[in-house]
Amino acid sequence: MKHLLRFTLELVQQYWPLLLALSLMGLAISIAFFAKVFMSDQQTEKDVPKKRKRRSTRSAAKIEPLANQSGLFNHLDPECYWEFDEVYVPRFEGAGFTLLDHIVLSTHGIFIVHVQHESGLITGDINQRHWMCVNGREEKVLTNPIPRNAYHVRALARFLELPEALFFSIIYFDKPVTFASRQPAHVITRNLEQKIASYKAELISREVLAGANERLAAHQATHSLNSYREEYRIARAGRLHDVKVPKAA
Repeated sequence: MKHLLRFTLELVQQYWPLLLALSLMGLAISIAFFAKVFMSDQQTEKDVPKKRKRRSTRSAAKIEPLANQSGLFNHLDPECYWEFDEVYVPRFEGAGFTLLDHIVLSTHGIFIVHVQHESGLITGDINQRHWMCVNGREEKVLTNPIPRNAYHVRALARFLELPEALFFSIIYFDKPVTFASRQPAHVITRNLEQKIASYKAELISREVLAGANERLAAHQATHSLNSYREEYRIARAGRLHDVKVPKAA
């Protein structure tokens, strides 16, 4: 035991600078390790409330859309766009309902998509009340869809109590057509989803969209779809009759 102790003391006396340096290095490494662990814990405690806050905000603004039955918007991101099909909202003058083919909600705006099913040559300009569609020997008169969908925009904006500047009209021809005159950019014959996705500006918060979504869903649930259709048919027939009677007199 005495020999071992004497040998140890000789080693310490001979190599004490090296042993001291190793001890100081070990102490420095230990201090650095525990400091890193402490800072990591502090950062984690700061980050947790922020993450929870963001998650709770998104949950509060969660939107539950109706099922996409039209098939026109399958490639739009379902986390960013929400669709309603065949929506009947009160007419702008308050008598009966007007029919909106499709409504697409997003933070980039609310899009009212009116679909035309004609094919052939379309004649008529934006200021005419009626257009003509010629397909071979067939001729068809159709209501100018541009002011028609502008009316839909006004009606929906008033119903949702939102500024009209947040709404965008899109006229979509789903069959091959050509136009005799140049049409506005929102009258299109292809790339419907790309047209909607081209709007990039953030205009509406998710909270406002959630409120619009809830209001539309509640309105749709007020009556059955068949009830809305029948009421719309009767009111439309009455309006057409009122228009035609003076002309026949």
